[in-house]
Amino acid sequence: IKFHENSLLTLIRQGAFNGTPLLAIVIPKSTRNIYHSAFEDCSKLSSVVFKSNSSMTEISSDAFKNSAVQAIFIPKSLKINLKLFEY
Repeated sequence: IKFHENSLLTLIRQGAFNGTPLLAIVIPKSTRNIYHSAFEDCSKLSSVVFKSNSSMTEISSDAFKNSAVQAIFIPKSLKINLKLFEY
């Protein structure tokens, strides 16, 4: 999934993409929060990209639990929960 360059998406809610066959996602620069289990059980999700000028400040626990993420670029401004990728 790649959102429009001028997307106003500010958050990805709990369980928003849970269990979907998503392969990759580019998170819009306007997105500040990804909530609990937003991408949990996305077993085909292997790439997550944040725009270099991202507004991201927080990714909640288990956001990518049981996903296949192999590569992720995380902005410096981000608070990381250690259970982010728990299997």
